[in-house]
Amino acid sequence: MAQAIFLRGARQLLTLRGPSVPRTGSALGNLEIIEDGSLLIRDGVIVQVGSTRRLENLREARQAVELAVNGAVVMPGFVDASMAVQASVAPNGRVTATPFFETCSALLRSSVQHGTLHAQLRVSAGSSDLRANFSALRQILSLGSRMHGLTRCWSMAEETTLSNSVEAIAQLAERKLAHRIDVPATSRTQALYAAAHSERLGINLLYQSGCREDLRDTLASARPRTVICEEALHDNECSVLAEFGLPVVVAPIRCLINDIYCGSVRRLIQWGGALALGSGYESRESPVFNMQMAISLAVLRLGLSAEEAIAAATVNAAYAAGVGHLTGTLEVGKRADLLILDLPDYRELPRQFGSNHVLLALREGKLAVNRSGHKVILV
Repeated sequence: MAQAIFLRGARQLLTLRGPSVPRTGSALGNLEIIEDGSLLIRDGVIVQVGSTRRLENLREARQAVELAVNGAVVMPGFVDASMAVQASVAPNGRVTATPFFETCSALLRSSVQHGTLHAQLRVSAGSSDLRANFSALRQILSLGSRMHGLTRCWSMAEETTLSNSVEAIAQLAERKLAHRIDVPATSRTQALYAAAHSERLGINLLYQSGCREDLRDTLASARPRTVICEEALHDNECSVLAEFGLPVVVAPIRCLINDIYCGSVRRLIQWGGALALGSGYESRESPVFNMQMAISLAVLRLGLSAEEAIAAATVNAAYAAGVGHLTGTLEVGKRADLLILDLPDYRELPRQFGSNHVLLALREGKLAVNRSGHKVILV
């Protein structure tokens, strides 16, 4: 059995503990902070959470490898609920595998360095050619790493025919290439939804605002796991999305680029919607992968509090990516996915934008990032 780890003495331990559901309303701003808090980790899983004074007296804590983080902020690792990559397709219809693999590897390494320990990666070949799309997904499948968790999602092209889509869904499930599929809210039929449900592939509904009167019917038919929005929402749309209780993903960087969302995100929260944040990374349109920056922009541009933005980038983003039962909070039984930040107070995270505040990052109790300047050995 692996040696236990005693993470000791955080100035602020942001646990975000609570019910096993996405946070909404006032709960979105409740980080459940423990001053001078500590964690006990065994086999990559959190087994104790509480005050340092209580945990340091436990026998297992005294026998554990100690990681002192005095004066630092400790919080769950970020989850990026929307990161899109597109493969380049050669004239013969095949994905240029090596460049695509190396590009995605570099992207994930950089996002880990900035604190993202899990991401929903939305993969496309930019065409309706199923061979090219499967080739791209196979490259992503081989990216498995102890440093970074992935929810693999096939983002189908608009021109993909219904028959090809249904065929692709069956093959994706059989080959275990994807966990989810992106489905635009327009031009899709019950057959597509039924195929995904039959193969137990989750659906991300890509929703573009327009006061759609059939939004309620679309949500009832598609039964998506998550809704990803790329435009401002109207009040009636906010109320319907809140009614269904689904995580609604927005990317603050797109607000800055397109000057959108400025009031709609606040309204979504007021209606009781489960807001989640994503980086909105896309290599050409918005090449930003830093979730620390997403939190800053959510506060500066969308009117969120620091607490709401942090919850939307951790626990709610985890539920949006389908891993809320595993990560996103620091609670007993959850994976030890956590960040040690070089900050005197968590509220400085959105204020001190432009810097990487991650000193250390642990994923499943293993060291994923060490920017502290000191040698850290965790057995």
